Amino acid sequence: MPEPASPYVLPEDCTDRSLLKRAVYKCLSDSSYYHFRFRQVFLAAGFQVLQVERNECHPVWQVKLVRGTCVLPHQSVEAARQIGRLLKSNGLSVAQNALSVVLNGNRVTCSFVFAEDGESVSS
Repeated sequence: MPEPASPYVLPEDCTDRSLLKRAVYKCLSDSSYYHFRFRQVFLAAGFQVLQVERNECHPVWQVKLVRGTCVLPHQSVEAARQIGRLLKSNGLSVAQNALSVVLNGNRVTCSFVFAEDGESVSS
């Protein structure tokens, strides 16, 4: 399955540094940036991503997945540990005590606390 194209268009061979700075800032400050990153991380790991959603008032994220080609343990604790390592290896650090995984057959629901400033929030 081909990867979806990035929704962010950066100017190539840009000699105007202020234009490049504005384009990069737009990419990083766009509200869908982390939605796209989480989706790409889980797609690359072999999951089918159904939904990526952030709570409006809190830095709580919920990702609904379907197991694809990935191998995931059948115990929620082990699955949470593996998903936490997956996120951390892709630069999206989440505290282990702030990550919850619910397994229901081939469906996986992950809930975790992730602050968009790049720092994970411990509870």
